Amino acid sequence: MAKKTEKIKSSKNSLSERMQSPAFREHLIKTLSAWVNDLAKKPIGELFSKEEGRAVVGSLSLRLLKVQALLKYGDELAKLAEKKLKRHKGSLGDFLDKPSKKVLLSVLADEVDLGEGAKEVIGRVMKAPFMEALYTDVLHVTVVGIYKKLNPVFGGLAAKVLETQIKGIIQIFVKVALDRAHAFVVDPAHAGLLTDFIRDITIITIDEPIALWLMDSKPARRKHLNTAIKTALESEALQKSAIEISLAIYDAVYDALKEYTLEEFIHVKDALKGLVPPITDVLLRELSGSIWQDFLSSEIQTITGKVS
Repeated sequence: MAKKTEKIKSSKNSLSERMQSPAFREHLIKTLSAWVNDLAKKPIGELFSKEEGRAVVGSLSLRLLKVQALLKYGDELAKLAEKKLKRHKGSLGDFLDKPSKKVLLSVLADEVDLGEGAKEVIGRVMKAPFMEALYTDVLHVTVVGIYKKLNPVFGGLAAKVLETQIKGIIQIFVKVALDRAHAFVVDPAHAGLLTDFIRDITIITIDEPIALWLMDSKPARRKHLNTAIKTALESEALQKSAIEISLAIYDAVYDALKEYTLEEFIHVKDALKGLVPPITDVLLRELSGSIWQDFLSSEIQTITGKVS
């Protein structure tokens, strides 16, 4: 018994020494590279079945998330990111080189072809209560200003007394004006103007410093937002919907890609050169730990026992 125990201990030590040697690392790199090369040549449908993939996707539930911890650390990360970005002097455009900006602007130069859904969304936005209130207020200020100039003595008093009536009349015209504005925007004849507008907004957005786009997040607002996120993530309806949507997306992607191989999407040689060595080092570090060492020793003991 003592000899057997000593033999197992010796085998474990030998395995540990072997795994820490440069020769083992090189052997593992070659093996992983050969394995990835082999995988890359097989159609995705042969790597795993649709049902196997569905089992994995279906088991990935939002219930696996520790919501409270995620909110806590997410809040801290958000504060840190906000602090860093406020000090950042650059813009989104700084992340794009000249060729990238040129391509972006060329894409934005293509005339916008609005579908019926997009037209409907634009209509809802333009007729939203905020837009109506904005235009009503602007026109009210304009009308009152003109009236005061025409009649400096009584104009201000009359405008104050008749404020409700004036705004009521203006609101009627604003609704008509917004309908006309919506028709103007979605008219194919004005597609060039809409394209120019979208391009100008995009240029302004990417050229302005990032810090200008940040909104101050007050503690009360953060708390309210975290409560809303927590409630949403713990919702049974959301859990069910998330799984159903994930499975529907998975089914569509799998059916579309099952005949393709990985090497049709990935530069395998570059991937092997860049990824396999660091992955090998991570594997070696983990395999050298006590959990895997005990597992491997146990398997060696089982095999040795059967052989003897």
